[in-house]
Amino acid sequence: MRRVWLLLAGLVATTGLALGTAVWFGVPLDGGPLRQIPLGQPVTVTLPERGAMLWVTTEGGRVSCEIVGAPPEGPSTMMLPDQSLSVRADGRTWYAAMLLTASPPGDYTLTCTSSETSLAATEAPLIRDTATRMFALLAAALLTAVGLVLAAVAASRRRRAAWPAQPQGQ
Repeated sequence: MRRVWLLLAGLVATTGLALGTAVWFGVPLDGGPLRQIPLGQPVTVTLPERGAMLWVTTEGGRVSCEIVGAPPEGPSTMMLPDQSLSVRADGRTWYAAMLLTASPPGDYTLTCTSSETSLAATEAPLIRDTATRMFALLAAALLTAVGLVLAAVAASRRRRAAWPAQPQGQ
């Protein structure tokens, strides 16, 4: 039974470490590869359920987009994400400029303008702001700590069970 507890503790701690690493480095939580899009020209962009993020090469850069042709049937939003969100791709740092969502998800034709020279799109990352990232890192740290405490408790009980019984009352 103690081995099960040690295995569970290792699993919890490993999950915490993996989540922390993923959040810290943004490995599986990002939106995938950036696709550069031309400015001022209609371009078809896939807007998945969690939305698409537009990125620019200058921090604080602004983008303006319009849906060309048939608008989404349901609600759509074009909002400004956390300006501190950035990714490194193609040898450059890209900064979040706009989060686009549409209902239903699908392919939409957009025309975007910006004072920037480069604009790129990708699926929106799961973690889109600093506060969410901090909460995820805290959760990862707590998972790791719980796993380590479980391992310590299971190991100490194992050692205690291995000690010979002490005579009582002599």
